[in-house]
Amino acid sequence: AAAGGAGEAEGIETAHLREVTVRIEFLKFVLSHSGLILDTYQALSLWRIMVSSAFTEPERDSVYDWLRAVCEPEAAAPGPGPGPQERGRAGGEGPPNTDG
Repeated sequence: AAAGGAGEAEGIETAHLREVTVRIEFLKFVLSHSGLILDTYQALSLWRIMVSSAFTEPERDSVYDWLRAVCEPEAAAPGPGPGPQERGRAGGEGPPNTDG
């Protein structure tokens, strides 16, 4: 009976991850095919709910990767933008630019 319980729990986790993945794909589609943007409040809410309180590690990792990509628009946006040092600072990477 214990083995059946473990298999059932694994099936639930797999189904849950599949549902989370479907929703992430939907959000990707909406955000990439519309003028909508994910604001700071929405991103932080998703972080709190989907990363900090994730049901499984693969769910947490999947949502984290997606949020990271969505919240770094300057990396994907064409045209002029902040220089590499400024991008690093905005992303929390590297020291501040002290060159002047």
